[in-house]
Amino acid sequence: MGDKEKSGSRRQGLHVPFPSKELALLWRIPLPTESDPQQVEAALRERIKELNCLYGISQLAERHLDSLDDLLHDLVNFLPHSWQYPEVACARILFRGKVYTSDRFEVTNWRQSSRIYMYHEPVGEVAIFYLEERPPADEGPFLKEERALLDTVAEQIGTIATRISADLELQETNRQLTLERKALQEANTALRILLSRIEQEKEEIYRDIRMNVEKILMPILHALASQLPPSQRTYIEMLRTNLEDITSPFISQMSLAYHSMTPTEIAICNMIRSGLRTKEIAEMRGVSEATVNRHREKIRRKLNLTNQDVNLATFLQSSMSERRMRHIVSTQDGSPRGVSCSTLQLETEQGVNRTKSSHTAVFKAKVALAALRGDRTLAELAQRFRVQPDQIQEWKNRLLNAADELFKDGSWTVKD
Repeated sequence: MGDKEKSGSRRQGLHVPFPSKELALLWRIPLPTESDPQQVEAALRERIKELNCLYGISQLAERHLDSLDDLLHDLVNFLPHSWQYPEVACARILFRGKVYTSDRFEVTNWRQSSRIYMYHEPVGEVAIFYLEERPPADEGPFLKEERALLDTVAEQIGTIATRISADLELQETNRQLTLERKALQEANTALRILLSRIEQEKEEIYRDIRMNVEKILMPILHALASQLPPSQRTYIEMLRTNLEDITSPFISQMSLAYHSMTPTEIAICNMIRSGLRTKEIAEMRGVSEATVNRHREKIRRKLNLTNQDVNLATFLQSSMSERRMRHIVSTQDGSPRGVSCSTLQLETEQGVNRTKSSHTAVFKAKVALAALRGDRTLAELAQRFRVQPDQIQEWKNRLLNAADELFKDGSWTVKD
């Protein structure tokens, strides 16, 4: 193949079509068709200017990463050198109300401009002016290649401004988050200190109340009980029981848990829990037994015990025992504060004994018969009737041992 054929082949290779119209639109500057060496050299010189302009914008963007103002100030003086007649060229950039002008700037009739966009909204303009008239070209005295370059410069300014704006917003957001995190850390520290002090004060109050009750009030009650007749010692016993519950008060817990109760109902709950029967409560409050029974019905309804086989006294005693046990155990990790394991076991056994003595014969028989049926375990029966499993076993054994007495001589009787 000769040199002429090779040259023609290379020239034809420059005009290979693009695979899509979108790619073809990116090729804004057509290939030169001049054959005059001087014209080719002049065109090549202009393309070098345009490449230097784009490289310069890239370098300025790297130099001014966080200052758009400094970038535009340098760019406006850099742009005139990239046009065909730099000796008479000047530039102006308008951006969000601010004006940037190059040296020797003057508004003339020979101008070329392009809009700057951010987020698809116009925010300014970049323009090139010639201070003197020059020969006409594609767009007044300006080349079509300079139009493509100016549009690219405007697009680059918008892209750089968007990136710098996003970076500054991100830095401000991070700064605000850092300040808020620091404020939250300080607030949490102060809150932990405050809660610690509150807990210390609560512990001190608890110790003071307990010490005053044990060292001052209890000795007075013991002395007073020895001076009162047996019929009035019930009041002393109730007072002693309530004072023992000060650190985990029954009345306060009942008021919080069952806020719908009246003061009278709470007082009667306290008496029932102390083991007093309806007749004794009526005598102490100066009312009839029927009135006390009505209060008992209202209390059962408010405690959701209506139509349930649950003894009210047992329920109140067991509820109080559970609250007191949780309170004692929670006062200190491991063993309760100031209470040995043997003392805690003794108090629990005493509470169980008091519960045993409060059940009626009819209730015991009912529980024992339920155990004899064998359709439920002792644990299930204990949960249902709110008694201890060993109590149920004891009542069951007593019922079995006494069964032969019911059928002696071919007859049997049932006692109330």
